[in-house]
Amino acid sequence: MQKKKSFKITLAAYITVGIAFAAFVFYMLMFEHNDIYKKRVSDGFVKAENVSQTEITDPTAPMGLRREYRFTIDKAGDGEKSIMFYTVHQLVNVRIGSETVYCLNMGEGKTGASPSSNWVEIPLRPTDEGSEVTVTVTPVLKSVLNREIDIFVGSKYDFFANRFKLDLPQLTLSCMCIIMGVVLITAQIIMLIRKKTSMLDNFYLGNFSVLMGIWRITDTRFSSIIFENSTKALGYITISALFIMPIPLVLFVDELHSGKHRILLRTAAAVTAVGALAALLCQIFGIAELRDLLILCHLMLLIDMAVCFFCVAFFRVKNNKERDTRLFVFLLVLGGMADLIHYYVRGTSSGMLITMVTFLIWTFCQFIESVLGIRRKVYIDANTNLFNKTYWVEYVENNVREDEAFGIMMIDINKFKYINDTFGHDEGDRVISVFADVLRKTVGCSELVCRWGGDEFAVFVRNADEAKITHYISEIDTELERYNESGKGEKIYFACGYALSNDYPTLSKNELFAKADELMYENKKIWHDANTGIYDCD
Repeated sequence: MQKKKSFKITLAAYITVGIAFAAFVFYMLMFEHNDIYKKRVSDGFVKAENVSQTEITDPTAPMGLRREYRFTIDKAGDGEKSIMFYTVHQLVNVRIGSETVYCLNMGEGKTGASPSSNWVEIPLRPTDEGSEVTVTVTPVLKSVLNREIDIFVGSKYDFFANRFKLDLPQLTLSCMCIIMGVVLITAQIIMLIRKKTSMLDNFYLGNFSVLMGIWRITDTRFSSIIFENSTKALGYITISALFIMPIPLVLFVDELHSGKHRILLRTAAAVTAVGALAALLCQIFGIAELRDLLILCHLMLLIDMAVCFFCVAFFRVKNNKERDTRLFVFLLVLGGMADLIHYYVRGTSSGMLITMVTFLIWTFCQFIESVLGIRRKVYIDANTNLFNKTYWVEYVENNVREDEAFGIMMIDINKFKYINDTFGHDEGDRVISVFADVLRKTVGCSELVCRWGGDEFAVFVRNADEAKITHYISEIDTELERYNESGKGEKIYFACGYALSNDYPTLSKNELFAKADELMYENKKIWHDANTGIYDCD
């Protein structure tokens, strides 16, 4: 009861935080847009040369300073060139000569102090040649106080195409993560509705995948080109996804973990949820920017990864799936830690790219394994690993023509009831398994062999004739004689009936099957009559 209550509280906390951040992002997308003034609306590109930089102390500025970049337009071209640069949490003012051609401000009543990350693109006119360009950037957050900008001049189309090429690996992997996550979530919901499972491991893993994909795709510089007027919302989506992302990862590990560390995992998830919600409230009420609280986010992420690493390290592995899951969590945690180290040393995130590749490969393999597992459950007999009746029916229906020359063999183990009654059902299962191995060795390499049910087996023989069928029966008989002489267990005998399509041209496939079954029981009766008093035969 306590475990169930703990689970409900943990799940409720995760859902609450998710809804809160989703509502915040929705508000940002619908109502919060950058306040952009753009007077000019519009081969190759190069970094602007001879750019002078001046740092200006300004008590009215958010961080107390501004930076001015000045350079002269040597050649404006015929209207196909632009000035381009990328800003991160910086207000912008651009003048060409004395004319203000671009302004990026926050405006009144905007949530937060930062306009997030933006591409600034200003088309040049032939008349701009020889004019001085003044770019004034004003940082609004401490984290970008010393951040400088690179200014480029040239074709915006060439520049943006180059930007797309640079971000393409990350864009591709991010989209794959989102798609994979949606597939996992959908599959889990369907299984829950159909009551095929009570676990939520794929649901949590799907959430983690979607959030990781959203985080990386919105963090690319190309995304801010596509969503030019919503970069503020884009920035908050990036940070929100990063704040929430550790929670489903911890819950995923928790769902697979049934030991003493479950309380530790759920506590970690709950603390992360509370921390994420507190950060969101700080943003909404103007106490602190989400971007400035990244250190808190990274700290919670580090703690969550350490908890997952610790719990998985002491996770008792029961099967291959759990071993693969442990390896996956190890790689994910190591990749995440590498990403954090890279971020604080180099100022960029790159380790996550490796982590995303690892995640996608593992998830894809698990998905394929699940599909194959479902197929096995539908078409494979668990005791013998032969095909079952379901597969036989579908195969014969879809792959066999009525005018085709084929044969059907029906095979039954004699005295099987006697074996079950005398030695127990475990011995009966062993006998069935041994006989299946015999059929697999003698017939299964060339023909379709199925366990029909109980101690009955069916064999579909293509291009069948009398000689081929009798050869198979002889091979089975020889192999069973070897086994019976070995003394490894109770002796095994079989009865067989077969019917050839060429011998019964008027019969359908189902009627031919019934004929083979009838002849098998006739053969079984002959053996039964010959051994009356020896076995209590079935």
